[in-house]
Parts: sequence; C-alpha cells; structure tokens
Amino acid sequence: MENKRWLSCGNEGRYAGAGCPDLVILDLNLPKRSGEVLLTEVRSDPNLREIPVVIFSSSRANKDIVRSYELGANCYLSKPGNLSEFVSTVQLIGSFFGCCEAVLKGERWTVQKPTYC
Repeated sequence: MENKRWLSCGNEGRYAGAGCPDLVILDLNLPKRSGEVLLTEVRSDPNLREIPVVIFSSSRANKDIVRSYELGANCYLSKPGNLSEFVSTVQLIGSFFGCCEAVLKGERWTVQKPTYC
C-alpha cells in the first residue's frame, strides 16, 4: 500500500498517540486520490476496517452508490445544495453514528457496533 498519511491510528507524525478516528466521512471526488481508492484501503487495513465510513458526495449516480456499498461503505449520502442543509446533514450523520451528544459534552464517543443506513 502507498503512503497512508491521510489516515492512520495515530502511530506516526504530528498526530502520534491520537488514536483511530471513530468515523470517516469521505467524498468520492478528491483532488489527489479517488474516494473509492481510499475506501478500499480503509477496508483492507486491519487497524481501520471496523471504522464506519460515510460517503458524503455530490454524486447522485447509481453506479457510485452501488460501488460504494460494494467496497464497504456504511452509508451513502448526497451533499445538499445549500449550506444550511449541508450543516444539518453533517449533524444528522453525527447523531446517527452516536457522536453528537458526546461531542457536545466534550467527550470521546465510541462505536458500539457497525451501523448501516
């Protein structure tokens, strides 16, 4: 696997000791590497594969949705067209995956089991 500094469990670099993320929100349309490639790498890494991945993309193409689930995405949501709906959708993602209440209290939230939508 190529250099994976884009996501790690805090084993190296400036985030050493930070631990694994609890949730990954991933866009398919990234400038240097496709979201599909990153999703494949997350699902093939034993340290990362249990982390829920939400695809949050401007694409509404059925092929992108189907392919994301085939690669192991837990959820696929299309980005809304305006800022207030975007913010609401991000808040709903956090609420659905159990992180909003903990974040509001300043606590670290934990994933009890894989969740799908």
